[in-house]
Amino acid sequence: MMETFEQLVGTTTASALRTRGIISPTPVQASVIPVLAENAHDVIVSAETGSGKTLAYLLPILQRLNPEIRAAQAVVLAPTHELAVQVHRVAAELLAAINHPCTAALLIGGVSHPRQLEVLKTKPALLVGSIGRFNELAEMRKLKLHEVKLIVLDEADRLLDGDNTASAFAFIKRTMADRRLALFSASILPRTEETVKNLLRDPVAIRMQTKAEPPQSVRHIAVDSLQREKAATLRKLFHAEKIKKGIVFVNNPYHVVTASERLRAHGIPCAALYGEANSNERRQALDALREGRIPLLVASDMAARGLDIQGLSHIINLDLPERPEAYLHRAGRTGRMGADGTVVSFVTAREKDILAQYARRFHFTVAECILTEGTLTSADAHSIKQAKPNTNPVNRAKGEKQYERRKKA
Repeated sequence: MMETFEQLVGTTTASALRTRGIISPTPVQASVIPVLAENAHDVIVSAETGSGKTLAYLLPILQRLNPEIRAAQAVVLAPTHELAVQVHRVAAELLAAINHPCTAALLIGGVSHPRQLEVLKTKPALLVGSIGRFNELAEMRKLKLHEVKLIVLDEADRLLDGDNTASAFAFIKRTMADRRLALFSASILPRTEETVKNLLRDPVAIRMQTKAEPPQSVRHIAVDSLQREKAATLRKLFHAEKIKKGIVFVNNPYHVVTASERLRAHGIPCAALYGEANSNERRQALDALREGRIPLLVASDMAARGLDIQGLSHIINLDLPERPEAYLHRAGRTGRMGADGTVVSFVTAREKDILAQYARRFHFTVAECILTEGTLTSADAHSIKQAKPNTNPVNRAKGEKQYERRKKA
């Protein structure tokens, strides 16, 4: 297996990556890049959040773009506007860094058709966006797809689930028969493969061994707080930790704006990321966080799905997630590529027990801390430790039944 970017994508691109602090390919990149560069197979890739999937498909795409072909040559479909914006940003920056004559275009809803039609007139080689907008432009006969050789479905499980499936199939069938498909997700479910199997030709499956646990470089902290005092506790934590870049999660999307307004009222710059915001509002919120103009972004799980923000140091659970998998997804926003990160959860007495269950399930330890005199201090005497396995089969079965009842509740 190739172990350096020089071997995988050449010295020019490797140098551009190095200036961004990306030195060595991750396992998924080393496995996927040669296969996609060959473009002889459809590909199914499953690898955990933060493993480097975006570069795994973008780098071989950029290597194959031919400036002499004045038409779209590759398409990346994403389930959310935020993820599409993020992928387009990475692609555009890399194209500029390696002085590639080809360009990338972003096609998402919420942006006026005339503006995107003007972009298409420049003949971009890479198209990134949402299925709905792609199909709209294709139906208007403004999207030429005859030169597309690769379609990437990022977070394929979401793109091929429920109502999205028909739209995805409709778009894929607009392309030529010799194009290749690449499915990427944290976990490719069997039903997803079954759904798309008739569209796949000679598929190669690349499944990285995934661990259902947060990155080892992330510390997990619990801070006791009554529900009505969580907003005040958040403000104290912000100053105690001197947070420069973090995401505050709330469970109810309708509380996102309220929480952000309360923070701003107390002099803490922040932005809200919620599903009903238009694409410009969402892009401005993400840009403000990425560029360091605000230190906090308040978001719901759905709005923040798939976000990859460099240098994100803190994840703050203003509300403890109701599902254990959601905790794992939130924690995966920080500590990416081996960087340090912190997840702080404000917990009531009942939520403390739930957090302990999550810790047992995903094999991490939570340190209980207190905020006092502007400092976050460990309360070792009350630490939530990773539980030892319950070797009593009767008690273990009883505990599993209680856990299942809580999930259903």
